[in-house]
Amino acid sequence: MKKILILTVLAGMGHIRAAEAIAKAIKEVNANMEVKICDPMATTSPKLQQFFNQAYLFLGNYIPPLWGFFYNSRILSSNYNPFKWDVRRRYGRSIKLAIEQFNPDLLVSTHPFIADAAGELQKKGIINLPLISVVTDYHIHPWGINKYIDLFILPSAEVQIKGIPEGKIRISGGLATDPKFFKPQDKNSLCKTFGIAKDHKVVLILCGGFGMGMGGVIKLLQSFRGIDFPLQLLVVVGKNEELKAKLTQIAKQIKIKTTIFGFVENMEELMSVCDLVVTKPGGTSISEALTKGLPIILTESVPGQEDWNVQILLKEGVAIQPEHLAEIPSLIIKLFTSQKDTLQEMQRRINEKFANDRVVYNVANEITSIAFH
Repeated sequence: MKKILILTVLAGMGHIRAAEAIAKAIKEVNANMEVKICDPMATTSPKLQQFFNQAYLFLGNYIPPLWGFFYNSRILSSNYNPFKWDVRRRYGRSIKLAIEQFNPDLLVSTHPFIADAAGELQKKGIINLPLISVVTDYHIHPWGINKYIDLFILPSAEVQIKGIPEGKIRISGGLATDPKFFKPQDKNSLCKTFGIAKDHKVVLILCGGFGMGMGGVIKLLQSFRGIDFPLQLLVVVGKNEELKAKLTQIAKQIKIKTTIFGFVENMEELMSVCDLVVTKPGGTSISEALTKGLPIILTESVPGQEDWNVQILLKEGVAIQPEHLAEIPSLIIKLFTSQKDTLQEMQRRINEKFANDRVVYNVANEITSIAFH
């Protein structure tokens, strides 16, 4: 039995969700695979793991331009940067231990830190395994590009690939999504479960697994005050309990029926009763929405990888990004009334290119073919 180790990083939930989706698809493609998902820092340096995650969330929530600077700075991703050396060393040590404990035949990465550190281990002859990097946004960060990675699986041919040999690139056709999003759902039953009123349009508002964009989401929900329309809002705030409490209070002050959820494991069910999704452009949120055939209204993006996601979605004509959050309620109503044609065209484009299960299975097939090569 072949063994595959998928290494990921807690930086929000996106990289972990991608790893989980790939692992499920691999098992469906070939049951004779033992697949393990591991955040290597969780075992060797849990405090450092939490520091990296909290730093990312803090910058994304409160100082987005600074996160954008870190993400886009070529200085920080340079091989001559001491910070990169230290991160590489720490992750390399953790990855080496994870490999020794599991003894895999193949290594898969869903984060640039992992790809870089594993590539360095390969360079030094410390490990000798096929290395695959699965990119989880519509941009590949230079930090994770090195010649010791055997294969890069990219979501689109439009992703900039400077520094990657052409022979090491495969295009999956989108971002990997959990196979459960492809399973048919009983919409009538789910509408009863979630208390959806008959003849009401349903909009899902997503804040990310850790409730990023706290101030923006509060402003967004407040902008529905005074709106009277046959509409229901389902708001998922993730693990941010403070945000959940604040939004619950605001929900009581608006006419539109609004249900506030914390962290959920049944996103595929929530999306099955919805007509439209409002979300920040994180890789996981947009891939799940598109897989379910849902047009997207984009909220403010965090500078960096989310800016690249926005560019692709707007170019494909499957999302709209208004200039101000306060415009979103009126935009939603227009899409359901006077601009129905726009909404239908978005749905047509999504169904034509994104609403299928091929992406995650493309990824799984690439991985299994190399494992058995």
